[in-house]
Amino acid sequence: MDVDGHTRDGTDSPVAALDGSEEVGAGSDAALKEAASGDATSTNDAAMDASSDGAPAPVCGDGLCQHGETSQTCPRDCVLSCGSVVVDLSQGLMWEVAPSSFVAWPAAKTFCTSMTTGGYTDWALPSYSDYETLLGSCVTDTFLGGGAEQCNTCATSLACSAMFPGDQQVYWNSATYGTCCAGGADFLEGTLEVGYYQDGSGGELRTRCDRLVNGCSACLPSEVCSPAKPVCVPATCSLSDAGP
Repeated sequence: MDVDGHTRDGTDSPVAALDGSEEVGAGSDAALKEAASGDATSTNDAAMDASSDGAPAPVCGDGLCQHGETSQTCPRDCVLSCGSVVVDLSQGLMWEVAPSSFVAWPAAKTFCTSMTTGGYTDWALPSYSDYETLLGSCVTDTFLGGGAEQCNTCATSLACSAMFPGDQQVYWNSATYGTCCAGGADFLEGTLEVGYYQDGSGGELRTRCDRLVNGCSACLPSEVCSPAKPVCVPATCSLSDAGP
């Protein structure tokens, strides 16, 4: 059987086979992940050190989520706390703060598409790659098998711990394996695998939805253009005080 992951526009994107023969992790936000996948400039660099393109090197803590900074390297510049939602500026993603109760996978999809948290109606079930970038440092885990990945736990991930401090739950994602199974992200163990029964017979999971943020040319009346990075965010947002 093939393993399928679905993009936000409904098209198929490859996710690794459970036999581990293909690379896991293609999801709806692959382009955003690729943009943030390069090595980040060290936060210890002086402000006026020249980067490869001649621009000043980014400095963590200056209130700007610049090229070369991510929520994994500098959450204090790249994570916005906005009440019921939180924004990862480096990935262009907004996440809901309060997850759902325990549900089966079909109910998780419905939960996200019908949600109106923050006044937004374009929420989706996060992709496999959304959780890869949220947890970070993901590598194929040969012990778990089936193409599963071992990542940072939420507690050891700078991005996840800044956005969801103390969270140790397991969450559905949009990756599927045939009609039997779907993907889950375990915040306590730091594992990502596409081996949870969609009908919840092996145990229901929680759901936390996300959405893509818009550029500043398309802000809603309730939004402002973030001074940390030119994207639309709720007017209630403030930069995270998480380290480093």
